[in-house]
Amino acid sequence: MYEHYVNKNSGSIYRLSIIITEKCSLCCKFCTEYMPYISNVTDHFDISVCEKAVLNLLDSIGSLESLMIQGGELFTHPKWADFVTWCTRESRINKVMVLTNSMIIPSNWEALQNEKLLLALDEYGQVSGKLESLIEEAKKRKINLQYSNMSTGTMCRLISK
Repeated sequence: MYEHYVNKNSGSIYRLSIIITEKCSLCCKFCTEYMPYISNVTDHFDISVCEKAVLNLLDSIGSLESLMIQGGELFTHPKWADFVTWCTRESRINKVMVLTNSMIIPSNWEALQNEKLLLALDEYGQVSGKLESLIEEAKKRKINLQYSNMSTGTMCRLISK
């Protein structure tokens, strides 16, 4: 069932996600990460704890094909750029994916300028007001980029506040 996540020959894991914050700039009723329902637990996780968790995993398995860094909205974390930079410098991580809901323009584009990094933009229709600006800036800075349309179906229905 999970063959596409683990390489049986080497024991390495193909893909892993790490959540560095529960703070989000949206409040989606059907959030796949349940952030509107757990957001009062904590806002941001300590980056040194996240690094240690990844290092412990890497020491156990050897390497990681792809690490996805996400939240909530990871650009709300004051140390997101430090963690992304650390991950791209870690030789045992082959690819780093940074997932954002496209609501916040990042403060540190340099952290995203790495050939093994992919900036993954989620598009939530009319609420994704910064998507075009993010795409334009990422292309200008030659940042690897992909985006997914999340505005179809019920995924992007916002909870009334």
